[in-house]
Formats: sequence, structure tokens, C-alpha cells
Amino acid sequence: MRRSWLSMLVSSVVFCEILWGCAHGTVERRNPASGALDSELPQKMEVCGLQGRLEERVQDCARFSEPIEGNYFLVTRTVDQHEVYWDKTANLIWGDRLAGTMDHRSAQRECARYSKIVGVISGTTWRLPEIDQFKEAEKRGIGNALPRFDQWLWAVTGDWAFKGHAWIYSNRGIPYGSELLGGSDTDYRVNKHFVRCIAQ
Repeated sequence: MRRSWLSMLVSSVVFCEILWGCAHGTVERRNPASGALDSELPQKMEVCGLQGRLEERVQDCARFSEPIEGNYFLVTRTVDQHEVYWDKTANLIWGDRLAGTMDHRSAQRECARYSKIVGVISGTTWRLPEIDQFKEAEKRGIGNALPRFDQWLWAVTGDWAFKGHAWIYSNRGIPYGSELLGGSDTDYRVNKHFVRCIAQ
């Protein structure tokens, strides 16, 4: 039996919706891995501040980001969405949290070569933060202002009473053994925690 042109049109539209996600005269592809429409996938933000002095990077990124709480200025956003911020009050540059956890010695090594990720910022040297720098930054709301502060992070500061320990910091109450802790504590240097680097 021959189908009417109307029924054929409706069938085509339904097929297009199912297979391609057609809507309102436009065609969107579905991601073969997730099945989501392109518009439903997380969109990467614009890169900025990939070169130049600190002031030049901040100015470049100002096109896409307002200062957070009037104090934290975006300095760099890489292709991999790795973000660096300048704490204007303390004149400290905070790197993004590195991927994965590592022991204390590895953390110091990775911070020393952090410029390979974000590029060289003239006149700065990257390192692990002091525990007091974490605490002072928390008073200025850094944990709420910047992403990825919700895990234990290594500080460069050692524990004077136990040479094999160093300080760790988190602005959230998170599981640590059988307890829910936040703030600061010490841990064995051979254990693994997340890392953020700073430059000054």
C-alpha cells in the first residue's frame, strides 16, 4: 500500500530526531560514546593568558572572567582547562590542582616544573605553599572562590616534631581514616595527597 506524503514526512522527522537529534530545522550530532547531543556536552571555556607578564595575562583573561570576590584574578586558562589565579591581596599566584595524588617529594618536584604546564611567568618561581599561606588564603575565601580546593593538599612545611611528616590542608570536612576532618593536619611524607602550587 502506498504511503501518503504526510506520513512519510512525519516518519522522516521522527527518524531524524532519534538518530541525529534534529530540532527546529537544525541538525545536531549525537556523541557515539555517550549518546548525548553536542549541545548537551560540557563546553570548554576560552583559553587565555598563555604568555606574557602577569599583568598582560590578567588583562588577556579579563575578556572572559571577572575578578572573583574582587580579589582573585584569572591569569591563565590552558587548552586543558587548567586555571591559574592571582591573589591580589597577598600577591600570590595559585596554580590549579594537579591531576592525581603523589607523595611529598614528588609534589615538590612537580611544583618546581609547573611552568611547563602554564608557561613561564616572568620573575616567578613555583613551589608548594606554606601551611600558613593556605590558612591566610582561606581567610580571604579562596576555598569558596576557586575550584578544586576540596581535597587534602600538601604544604611544603614540615612537622618539626616528626621529620617524616609534613603539613596537609583542606578547606572541607572530608574523610580521613575513620574521621571527618578539615583545616590542617600532618601526615607521613610518603603518603599521597593532591597538590596545588604557588608562585610569587
